Amino acid sequence: MGAFSILPSHLSGVEIWVGRIFLLLALITFGPWVLVLAYDLLLYVWRSAEYEFPVLGGRARGHQRPRAPTLKERPDGHRRQFSLAKKTQRKLDQGHRLIISDSKRTTHETGARAPYEHNKESR
Repeated sequence: MGAFSILPSHLSGVEIWVGRIFLLLALITFGPWVLVLAYDLLLYVWRSAEYEFPVLGGRARGHQRPRAPTLKERPDGHRRQFSLAKKTQRKLDQGHRLIISDSKRTTHETGARAPYEHNKESR
């Protein structure tokens, strides 16, 4: 194997096959990710080029330019809401009861309470 081998010379065949197995495992691990990224890049290039076609393209038909997806907006243009507090408030508005418990007591309330107020009382 040469100067960089850690095994004796009679085990060089084993070392070669171990290296090949690890290369195969690396290909199995990274291969699908590379294919997905290549597909995404080719799809982006195709959609951008298709928009620019003179007669059949999106610009000629008055379509909006293709954009990359965003996490802030939905496809219909409305902004997404990432707050858990609003979901809790909606449930409270529908008549559900909020249960707040700690080691000392359990209370049932119909209104929302800020987390820092709950922590102040337990001190």
